[in-house]
Amino acid sequence: MRTQIGIGALLLVAGLGCNQNHMGLAADSQLAAVAPAGGSIGVMVTTKVTLQFTHAMRQGMEQYIAVHEGPVTGPLVAGAWSWSSDRRTLRLAPARPLAPLTLYTIHVGGGMQDTQNHMMGLDRNGMGMGGQWLSSAMMGSNTGMMGAGWQHANGSYGMVFTFTTE
Repeated sequence: MRTQIGIGALLLVAGLGCNQNHMGLAADSQLAAVAPAGGSIGVMVTTKVTLQFTHAMRQGMEQYIAVHEGPVTGPLVAGAWSWSSDRRTLRLAPARPLAPLTLYTIHVGGGMQDTQNHMMGLDRNGMGMGGQWLSSAMMGSNTGMMGAGWQHANGSYGMVFTFTTE
């Protein structure tokens, strides 16, 4: 005997699958986009670093995102962080234009939380956007970025995305 399923039922089942993980728990928040993407070359020196999340993020989570001149052990780029009204987009407006022909590193902490206290994940999209997991060996003496808000469940200290200016 054949059973036919209407398209509406199929879409309902597909939609439920998108909102739950394989264990049936509520899906965690994810980093949805980062600009400039990891590995970008020729980025304008006037660019704003932008991160987008799949869910609204908690107050203060911007303290777990840093932009370094050079590698993750390099100096921090001064500037002002600002959230969109829905707290799903975070932008850094650098205090001065970025230096030309220079490597920059965006460091996204792996222990960030959304407004529902779910941990923010980097595992679904991060590497596809040019990200690389950050080990303690890569941190060098930069131990100020190794606390709870920085550490991911996989033991890394978040993810880094590098880009080079024009």
